[in-house]
Amino acid sequence: MTSQPPWISKTLTPVQKINTFFDNVDASLTITTYDANLRHNELTLLSAASEPAGTSTFEFTVAEAHTNRMGNLHGGCAALIFDVCTTTALLPVAREGFWDYAGVTRSLNISYLRPAPTGTVLLIRSEVVHAGRKLATIKGVISRKDDGKVCYTAEHLKVNIPVPNL
Repeated sequence: MTSQPPWISKTLTPVQKINTFFDNVDASLTITTYDANLRHNELTLLSAASEPAGTSTFEFTVAEAHTNRMGNLHGGCAALIFDVCTTTALLPVAREGFWDYAGVTRSLNISYLRPAPTGTVLLIRSEVVHAGRKLATIKGVISRKDDGKVCYTAEHLKVNIPVPNL
């Protein structure tokens, strides 16, 4: 029997579920990985909801370390941001036996529409389009906070896998 992850507790709000997930998924790290740094130091969770679908919204400021040679958000960095943020949209709807470990990525398709230069404050909005027993589809949009113009969009397909006894 696997132990129940703390982020699926029925007593937690959607925001608390995401924060608990972030705290626990990185708890055993002895080194600071880039995605852990992203979760704890670079993303600011603004909101999350479970109805009508799982959603999350984060704020992120593009720093020089996130950019390519042209001074714009690097495509690989945008992909990691989507991977982390779209996954969090599943957490508000997760429950024991239903996306309780947030699954694994099957595919992550990104469209790069306009650049986000160093210093740009971005909003990352994610929404569960569908979450079945085994497969989930989540959409993500990264837009500029100042004018709302969309910079990047994503479709994140995830697979819910059985977790071995922990």
